[in-house]
Amino acid sequence: MKKIFAVVLGLFSFLAVFSQLQVGAGTYFRSTAGTFLVLDALGLQYDGVNTTIEPVVKFSGTGNAPVSGLAQPRFTVLQVDKISGGQVRLQRNIDVNQSVFFVNGYLDLNGYETSLATLATISGEREGAGFTGSGGGFVSITANLVFPTSANPGNLGVIINAPANMGNTIIRRGHRSQTNGGGGGNSILRYYDILPANNTGLNATLRFFYRDEELNGLPENNLQFWKSTDNINWLLQGFSSRDMSSNYMSLTGINSFSRWTLSTPGNALPVSWGAIRLDCSSGQPLLYWETLHEQNSMQFRIERSRDAVSWEEAGLLAAAGNSQDKRTYQFTDLSGQTTGFYRIVQVDADGRRNISAVIRNTCQKSFPLQVWPNPVKSTLKVSLLSTVSGKALLRLLDNRGRIVLVSEQSVVAGTNQLVLDMERLSPAMYQLQVLRPGEGKATVVPVIKN
Repeated sequence: MKKIFAVVLGLFSFLAVFSQLQVGAGTYFRSTAGTFLVLDALGLQYDGVNTTIEPVVKFSGTGNAPVSGLAQPRFTVLQVDKISGGQVRLQRNIDVNQSVFFVNGYLDLNGYETSLATLATISGEREGAGFTGSGGGFVSITANLVFPTSANPGNLGVIINAPANMGNTIIRRGHRSQTNGGGGGNSILRYYDILPANNTGLNATLRFFYRDEELNGLPENNLQFWKSTDNINWLLQGFSSRDMSSNYMSLTGINSFSRWTLSTPGNALPVSWGAIRLDCSSGQPLLYWETLHEQNSMQFRIERSRDAVSWEEAGLLAAAGNSQDKRTYQFTDLSGQTTGFYRIVQVDADGRRNISAVIRNTCQKSFPLQVWPNPVKSTLKVSLLSTVSGKALLRLLDNRGRIVLVSEQSVVAGTNQLVLDMERLSPAMYQLQVLRPGEGKATVVPVIKN
């Protein structure tokens, strides 16, 4: 018969302070074989030496039970039996040598790590009982996966088969919804980091388990695998089979592992940014950006700002729509603005947006003449650098060389912002001639009227 709370002292002392069992510095405790240390409605503050707490520590009763302290506790067996909404809540990392067993209730990772020894396991997880962690944190184990067959290290809930020697493999399970680089999209409340020592040509099969309470509002019958190599950008991987009654999905033909989760097609999760950079070599701000994957994308809106707070549209480009390949885009800003910031806003067909990182405008050169927008619908803006004050002459010619519009405008020495009303002109290609005061030769810029 098991006894409850039979304790053999080994330099052991404890105090019930603030509803916690406090293990003081320089002390440890160990219960005799076949016994439990039951913390009924108590937390654990562990300031003791770094020795294993043996054999079973059981958190029971109501209310939250924090695990805290100056030292990292190493449990032999950790049992969770919390009722009436109570939880065990980590306030530091913990180690487990043999098992974490759930009778009732949750263990909230709360941004911390539960590290399992090589042969340790999790048991008893089900709806209403198991690990949670919307605030981050993960459960981890390292296993040597040599040609693994139905390997489920630690019973973490991923079964791996591979005709390859994956070597020492770190597996981490987290419970935070995944998002893309712009903070959009969502996933189920479970993901896995699978990090093998050998991570190429695996041809592996992955079976991914989950609980219904982790679906995070996503339709279970529409879930598919998603993969990320940087925890920011995601690629849709599809699926090979699913079993909604047993709560798992499978995928075959996996050649490398990284971070994996389940989400739905059309979610904002697949908006995947690659590199974004600015080139000033042409004398004009030239933006380049990449997308690693696009789904349901409609257009890119290029925005500029002088303070990175208030943004205005600088131009529009059509997006690929749906693409699994890397794509490169570019846009030249002809506004003449030489200071400030840029960002790219991707707009999906359903109106959802994803915003790139902000990039500073480092082009410091003053441009003699810039016109925008080009193509133009109504009002053409002209940035003109003049060495003297006076009158500038703007003439617009059609494709036959006929003058269709003339405008004389006052300018000062320095950069001037002028406007030309083209709303009544027919859509066509035009030539804009600009003659600065004191100069005998005009500068010519092609302009497209939509």
